[in-house]
Amino acid sequence: MLHEFGTKEKYAGLVLIGPKDIITKKEHEQTRVITYLPLFVLDILRFFDRWGGIKSASIGRILGPYASLDMKSKQLKFNLHTPTTVIKHMIGGQYDQLTPPKNAENVAEWLRVDESNVKWYPTGHMVMMEQEANVNADIESFANKLLK
Repeated sequence: MLHEFGTKEKYAGLVLIGPKDIITKKEHEQTRVITYLPLFVLDILRFFDRWGGIKSASIGRILGPYASLDMKSKQLKFNLHTPTTVIKHMIGGQYDQLTPPKNAENVAEWLRVDESNVKWYPTGHMVMMEQEANVNADIESFANKLLK
């Protein structure tokens, strides 16, 4: 979840905290296929996914039907500024019962997240609250690597 929508810069990285733990067989197959498509094809697919602006499928997947127009506009802006080539970083809790480590590992595999970009903490699902300083330092370190 990105908590800051006010940025005007393009994103170079994405940190996943507690990603969706169970996906359907259809979602798994789609993800597997998508990860092997050339970037220009993904860019075309993303263009059509955003068709309709704040009423597009890409906004509807992220925000609920009663989200404000301002929130939808900010989400669309985020979607437009996030390139397909974003490098991913995952953070999870070893004792998470909502997104168990095995499920998070599956997500990392499906999204082709490099093993060096997966970090586990001795926490439950609320890793950001239980290990606030460590998680923030980890995210900062990841961001600094992207800037080099």
